[in-house]
This record gives sequence, structure tokens and C-alpha cells, in this order.
Amino acid sequence: MAGYGTRDPREEESLLGNDVDPRSSGTSSLAAKSRRWTILSIVALLGVASVAAGYVVTGYEPSRDVTVIDRARPDSEVVSAPSSKPHKIPILPRACNSVDGGYQCFSEISHRWGQYSPYFSLADAGVSNTVPEKCDVTFVQVLSRHGARYPTASKSKKYKSLIQTIQANATAFNGKTAFLRTYNYTLGSDDLTTFGERQMVSSGVKFYQRYEALTRDHVPFIRSSDSSRVVESGRFFIQGLQQSKLQDRAADHSQANATINVVISEDTGANNTLNHNTCPAFEASTLGDDVSENYTSIIAPSMAKRIQSDLPGVTLSNDEVIYLMDMCAYDTISTTADASQVSSFCALFTEAEWSQYNYLQSLGKYYGYGAGNPLGPTQGVGFVNELIARMTHTAVQDDTTTNHTLDAPRRGHVPR
Repeated sequence: MAGYGTRDPREEESLLGNDVDPRSSGTSSLAAKSRRWTILSIVALLGVASVAAGYVVTGYEPSRDVTVIDRARPDSEVVSAPSSKPHKIPILPRACNSVDGGYQCFSEISHRWGQYSPYFSLADAGVSNTVPEKCDVTFVQVLSRHGARYPTASKSKKYKSLIQTIQANATAFNGKTAFLRTYNYTLGSDDLTTFGERQMVSSGVKFYQRYEALTRDHVPFIRSSDSSRVVESGRFFIQGLQQSKLQDRAADHSQANATINVVISEDTGANNTLNHNTCPAFEASTLGDDVSENYTSIIAPSMAKRIQSDLPGVTLSNDEVIYLMDMCAYDTISTTADASQVSSFCALFTEAEWSQYNYLQSLGKYYGYGAGNPLGPTQGVGFVNELIARMTHTAVQDDTTTNHTLDAPRRGHVPR
């Protein structure tokens, strides 16, 4: 998840909700090695929930030579966000979205969207990204999630149904809910938004610039899962990388353009090192859902009560409150091509509630896919063993999720 820094103690207490007592709840230098690897490897793959963003940068402003198709929502308009006593919608600063800094727009909200937060740099928060002294970068491998997308088809259906139910049952739309009276749900599903496409172009630009000592003279090897949004993310990443290389006079322009070299199936049962579907016991676990449901039951009721007071005739479930919070992020990154207009859904909640939402998303990932799940850490073993083999130029030593057939040409597979 993007963007965790040191929390204010007051924020920690607010994570438990308004009515709950908080108490209840030395590496060796690589430069010393004579052997230097100059292999550049990029892995842009797996748009499944268990794969976190390893390196995604947003905020690309296309040059004259780059075309990014604008597919912003057709019904988008510039509408002022409703006023809010508990939370004031900020004025959009200039250059709040850039290749280097990432998405810094509306940061008191957008940096608390959990996995839905667009990439933002922590350099200004004291997290250094400089290479240690006396070290050289000779090998780079990036594990990247796809760019910002529309909701999944199942979630999009739920969001649309919720909006329609509110509009059918509410006898009044008071205060910050006034926009819901005429809100038209037109979000797509699954595919990248225009903003998400630009994110991935920026990621390619950032990657080239950061590792130009390698990218100038080496064509990256890129593989992707077969999800359309992940394949498209790879293509836009390449667009940014190639554009940067074309503008670099010191680069080797005789080389072929980068391309997606391998597309890996996400189908159930497919032999895929990073697909958690290969572990039935892990798939059967409900720990992440159980923990999320419990925390939602703590934080959502007070929010529902306040929102319902402005929507007489409407009753919201705990999950539906979270759906309205989800819509803040999805609507913001879908309405305009550069996500420069904050959604009116965001003003329905306070900053403290956005901290709670952020924590809720962390709980779901930690106990669903991370170290909080007994089988969580095992999901990356095969991938790490493949990486070790690649860096040491040795055969893969692994009996977990590694696809051994990749090293067996006689079986019809190409070794990579």
C-alpha cells in the first residue's frame, strides 16, 4: 500500500471509532563483488488483490510526441464540492500530480484510501530513495500492480444499485448529500481509467530516469498476467519508458523497442508463480474478511447515523457505508483524466473517518494476504527463489509455486 508514515497518536486512537476505548482494542556491499550483472528485469504482472504495488508512479503530462487517449467519463462536469464543517475540501494546488512526487492532490483524503490511493512519494517525509554510498545498481526488478481502474464488475453493480436505492427512497437530500439527488452512475468496470493509463506512462518515465545507467543500453524483459488491465498497464509503462529513451541522446537507439515478452494466464489452476489460487488452503481462508467485518461493525454505525439524518427514508448497512467511501476514490480517479477534481462523495466523511477507512483496508490486506495470515508469507516464496536464481545465474531451487516446466523446452515451453 502506498504511503505509510509515522501516525499522530490522536489518529491511532481515532481508528477504533467514536464509542470505543482504545485500550480494548548489515548487509555487505555489492560493490565489493568483482562480478557485475547488467541484467534489467521488469515484472509488471498480476492484477489480483494479493499483489501490492512495488513501484507505480503517477502524474504524467504527455509531451507533444506522446498520445494518450482521453476516456474520461462522458458526463463529467466541473462541480464544486459541497461545504463540510467536519472536513473542508481543499483547493487543488498547482503541480500536485507529477512524475517525481506522485499524486499529492487532496492528500489529507487521497493518501488515506488504502489500496485505492494513487502512488505518492514519501521522499518529503524523510524516506530516502538514494542508493547507498559505494554501491552501484546493476540489476533492477520491479513488481508493479496495474494503474488506477474502474471498480470490478461485481462492485460496480453494487455501487450502482446503492445509488439507485438511495435516490428511490430518500424523501430529502440535505446538507452534503444534495449531490446524490441527481448523481448519475456511469462508471465502467475492470478497465483502466484515463488517469490509470497516465499513471503507467509516468511509471515508465520514472523508471527510465531513475535507472538510466541501465535503461540507456538495455532492453527490459517484461511479463504480464493476461488480465486486460494489466496488459494495458504494461503497454503504457513501455510507452513512457520508450518516450524517455527517445529523448535521451546518450541512449542506444539501435536497440529494439521494449515489449511484453510473456503473458501469463490467471485462470484457476494455471501454473503461475504469483497466483495465490495455486494454494487451496490459502484460498479457503476467511481471516481477512472476518477481521474487516469486525472492524467495519465498529466504525460504520456512527457514520451511517449521520448520513441517514440527511437522507430521511434511507437505511444504510455497514457495508453500504464503506461503499460510499469507496466511491470517493473511484469517482475522483474517473471523473477527469488527471484526477484533478475531488469527488463530492469525499465530503460525506471526516478526516478521522478517512483514517479509519485507511486502517480498514490495511487490516483486510494484512490478515487476508500478508503476514497476519498464517499462509500469507508463503505466497511469495517461489517468486523470491526465482529472483535469487536470476541474480546468481543458477537453476531455480524451489518446490513451492515455481513453474518447473518453464525450464523444460522438450515439453513445449520456452525457458526464460
